[in-house]
Amino acid sequence: MNPAIRRISYHDPQTLTVEDYLFRFSSTNEGLIPDGTPFVHLREMLSRGLAYIEPGETTAFEIIAEAGILHGSSSDSDAGITFIVDPALPTGEQRIAIRLDLESSTPDAGTIAAGKVIFEMSNVADKRIEFGILQLPPGVDRPPPLHFAPFLSGKRLLTTQTFRDLFRSEVIRSHEGLGVTDIALLFTDLKGSTALHDRIGDLNAFALMQQHFERLQDVTVRHNGAIIKAIGDAVMAAFLRPADAVRAALDMRSENASFNKRQPDKALILKIGVHRGAAIAVTLNERLDYFGQTVNIAARVQGLADADEIFVSQDVYDATGVRDGLAAFAVDPRTAHLRGVRQELPVFRVAGAV
Repeated sequence: MNPAIRRISYHDPQTLTVEDYLFRFSSTNEGLIPDGTPFVHLREMLSRGLAYIEPGETTAFEIIAEAGILHGSSSDSDAGITFIVDPALPTGEQRIAIRLDLESSTPDAGTIAAGKVIFEMSNVADKRIEFGILQLPPGVDRPPPLHFAPFLSGKRLLTTQTFRDLFRSEVIRSHEGLGVTDIALLFTDLKGSTALHDRIGDLNAFALMQQHFERLQDVTVRHNGAIIKAIGDAVMAAFLRPADAVRAALDMRSENASFNKRQPDKALILKIGVHRGAAIAVTLNERLDYFGQTVNIAARVQGLADADEIFVSQDVYDATGVRDGLAAFAVDPRTAHLRGVRQELPVFRVAGAV
């Protein structure tokens, strides 16, 4: 709910009850345990104590401990406890004082008897700490592994061609930017395009370029990417994963070679470069674009390529799936000094199939 339409309690999370804050505001239903149950539901069922503890205050958690483990944690800090509950120990009064700060708990572990136990949790930090204790069953010493239901991430949205086509200028305010921690960027260019214009004429060259751009876009979309922009004969595309970008580069080169065989008198000589890294998504000239050194390096890596060559940076080459995808090709490692980059950059030239 946008606050401009109507304010709701979740716009001010510090005012929520501790249950709403932990189970509904700071948790998600998309995290699933192996049987498909949302982890937040399991956590709510296993909860034996939950409270806000203000700075300088002490809160008592009175729990009937059962065989297994009492596991305490905080979503706002690194404070946590793990106490083994041993039914074989003699019962009696159990009162344990624990100091919490933003980085640790003292003590943070131990063994207790089954039955009533009181944890006296003292917050020695300078901010409020939300703290909860779970009763884990025997044989379980930590929360179960999670997998996540499919969801649409912002990065996936930005690398989807349909989204770019429909909302190309309505994404980010002109004075703001959206940080993308890892994006794979591909640049292409054509060698000898000026001579081609001179040889076949501007009108024929324009029609040829349109066919070329359509092929590049088709390949890009097939490999989970989106065309960012075309500048003259050059194209910039963004991909979800580096391996997607490399596969797209290989297919672009292959399809361009097939096109050239059909029209040898109008051959297009393609050069491609791929780099990955952090960038800022911005809206420039009424379209979604990327800004930053990663973009600059990606363009410079493409500039290293000659006719029908693909160059990829070390960051791309080391990414999951890339080396396997290039196993059938001759790969030549080298270093390059790129304009505007102080250090030499390891790059890899991808020639034709071995």
